[in-house]
Order: sequence, then structure tokens, then C-alpha cells
Amino acid sequence: MEEDITKALKEVDVPRFHREGTSTSSWLLLDFSGVIVHLFDPKTRDIYGLERLWSSATEVVRIL
Repeated sequence: MEEDITKALKEVDVPRFHREGTSTSSWLLLDFSGVIVHLFDPKTRDIYGLERLWSSATEVVRIL
């Protein structure tokens, strides 16, 4: 997913500025400046509850 997202955004001139995590970690953060992408496994998702923390933010897209 990381590669597909990075490639798709690069094709529309949205470069990735920063990346945190590794391909074997339970959470990756991809920073495209105006867009932040979180990729994480179900257990980590439950622990951090980002949907709860960001519940008032506008959801652009959700991939389950």
C-alpha cells in the first residue's frame, strides 16, 4: 500500500516529504505535506484509536 500511495501521489506532483516506521513495523506514517497517511495493523489501530482522536476532522478517504 505504501508504494502504491506514494507512486499515485507522485504521478500528480505530490511528493512525499517524510516517512516514519519500517516495512516490518505495525505503523507507517507518510507525510505528503497537505496529506498525512497512517498505515497500521488492526491491533495498533485499536490501541491508538486515531478515528476517536480525529473524529471532528473531515475524512477524505478510508480504506479498510
